[in-house]
Amino acid sequence: MTLLQNRRSIPPALMNGNPVEDDVLLRVLEAARWAPSHRGSEPWFFQVFRGEARLKLCQAMVTAYCTENGAQALEKKIAKLQQNTQLAGAILSVEMRIKQPPRNPESEDILAMGAAVQNLHLMAHALGLAGYWTTPSWVDQASFRHFLGLETGMRSFGLFYLGYSQRMDLAGSRDALSEKWRSFT
Repeated sequence: MTLLQNRRSIPPALMNGNPVEDDVLLRVLEAARWAPSHRGSEPWFFQVFRGEARLKLCQAMVTAYCTENGAQALEKKIAKLQQNTQLAGAILSVEMRIKQPPRNPESEDILAMGAAVQNLHLMAHALGLAGYWTTPSWVDQASFRHFLGLETGMRSFGLFYLGYSQRMDLAGSRDALSEKWRSFT
């Protein structure tokens, strides 16, 4: 229970840019792989960007952001994307790839995606890593989908920033359990 209660979303601005080691990354991805899915559909797929690959990802992110926002694009937002890309030790593209023919209604596979990311985030926290899942509106921009190689029927569920941070102790809170359920007999 402590793991669940202490896990936090730690934004990339609080990460230090140290690389995520291969064995640690594989343990995080292995946790995601064991998420439940309806009829064994396992719709999740992760592309991992580390080292110099983060720069190419950042260029694609900036292009997608600027395409979506045109003249309204903010320089400070572009600078934040660039900074966050460098501060994360790894960035995972979270993608849903449905096997053909589909085994489930889309909603069931979306739920499985959430379970996979939850497993990933919990394992990252257990290993001392900070994690942050974000789904900016521009992930569906054609240029970004092309960069990721997403074909028709594939969906982006955003980016998961993974890295090391000195700020793993952020406070959290939840509504009272009594507000989240009721029982009938």
